[in-house]
Amino acid sequence: MAEVIAHTPEQKPVTDKTSLITGSEAIAVACKLADVDVITGYPIRPYDTVMQYIAKLVSNGEMDCEYIIAEGEHSQFEIVKHASACGARVFCGSSGVGWMYAMEALTVTPALRIPMVAMVGNRALDDPGAFGVEHNDALAVRDLGWQLVWVDNAQEALDTALIA
Repeated sequence: MAEVIAHTPEQKPVTDKTSLITGSEAIAVACKLADVDVITGYPIRPYDTVMQYIAKLVSNGEMDCEYIIAEGEHSQFEIVKHASACGARVFCGSSGVGWMYAMEALTVTPALRIPMVAMVGNRALDDPGAFGVEHNDALAVRDLGWQLVWVDNAQEALDTALIA
């Protein structure tokens, strides 16, 4: 009679890592974890801190992606729209009047049914230098087909960006 011996595979220990990071850094970490292929940026506050953290990850060799600094928000969104149409995993974002400048690309993207993640750092649609918080920038695309989600803290920012 044969003897059967069951072996349980050796499990690697799970290491939990707790970090105190900002919401902007959490978004950058989510892009890294999602293995995003193409990221575009254009400096506009408060979104520019996300791009700074992504640039740091890329320059340190922790993230491998095409990181493109566009000449404006319009071209930024056009670049990722076309990269997504070619099969790349993409990420971009903007804030306030920059989001409005990209409205042409933002209008047609949902109808193309291509996957694209864009972050909006909500900011007032006012004169340059007005950085009050309002949601008019994001709400301008609510009926176009964009799925809008607001988060409450850095953990939710990381989780939501990764899920998107």
